[in-house]
Amino acid sequence: MLDWPFVIPEKELVQKYNYAGILVTSTDLRYVLLGSPKEAPSLWGNFAGARNKNESDPRITATRELREEAGLGVNYETLNDPLIIIKNAEPSNPRVGIVYLLPADNNVPLVVPPESEIETLQWYSWDKVCELMDEHRPDLRLWGGQYTSEALYRWIYLNNGREKHFGGIVQIDYGYLGTTPFKQLKMSENT
Repeated sequence: MLDWPFVIPEKELVQKYNYAGILVTSTDLRYVLLGSPKEAPSLWGNFAGARNKNESDPRITATRELREEAGLGVNYETLNDPLIIIKNAEPSNPRVGIVYLLPADNNVPLVVPPESEIETLQWYSWDKVCELMDEHRPDLRLWGGQYTSEALYRWIYLNNGREKHFGGIVQIDYGYLGTTPFKQLKMSENT
């Protein structure tokens, strides 16, 4: 794994991560696989989830979520360094999310597991992903909000020739005002 002493030491990062996921791309990196959840079919996102108490490696969390949500089995040890690390420094709810990149064959038929939270899987080109994302509030149409939008921005930049490689750490020192449609749905479930 990478060493990020200027933000969080690796050991501390692994101990503190809250969420982990995978951004699945085609092998040529021209397409990205997104899922639409059953409970919010107008939203799209990558495959990420919360850390379980017994998980000490973010790659384990990421591959578990990919298997549960998209039916894709991947050995966690095959994941390379993270695509992006998102450190949300919002004082009321600090979180660390880690997203890995997984190139896959986009010609293989995909079958969503019946117990999955996902309703639909679909491959998107970068220009179609741009259409999904609201310029000022990317979390409005993305399942996973800031984590999904930041990972997709990295992928779009690569496809647009703005970046030559993946990787990096994004610190988010802000939160969006109001609530996203996904957060509204979750709040209504809890009442």
